[in-house]
Amino acid sequence: MKRRGRRWPLQTWQRWLLTALGEILLGLILFAIAPFFLNSPWPLLGFAIVLGVPIAWVGSLGYGLWRWLDARRARTLLAQYDPVYRRLRTVQLLTISSRAVEEAIETLQLLNQDETYRVLNRSPLDLLQHSPDLATDHQWPIADATDPSQSIQSTHRSP
Repeated sequence: MKRRGRRWPLQTWQRWLLTALGEILLGLILFAIAPFFLNSPWPLLGFAIVLGVPIAWVGSLGYGLWRWLDARRARTLLAQYDPVYRRLRTVQLLTISSRAVEEAIETLQLLNQDETYRVLNRSPLDLLQHSPDLATDHQWPIADATDPSQSIQSTHRSP
């Protein structure tokens, strides 16, 4: 009997976790072979492995921490704009930079000065919703942040 299961694309945090596990595994394998190079005619290669792997790990950890802090800042900006966004989790905003959120809020404030646009009741995440990062994530944070009965539906139609 054939199983009918959906294969959901990996979300950002899941891709990061798999990348981290792969990087740790590769680093451990390189550490395991480094002594062979240290005791061979190519000791500089072994020395490069011993120094390079921890540097790569620290760099990846630093980047992940930087993205996490930037996502927290984006969440704070959204929560200051409208308290309903406090329901968002930081993980949901990993693909959105705080700079993009600032720009979306500024753009929305300018657009809301026009009465005809204000009627559309758009949110900052609607302006960010069609970014390539969010499109691959299949996680629309706006649906989780608001009441389902009041969620804002996108007006974009694909051909």
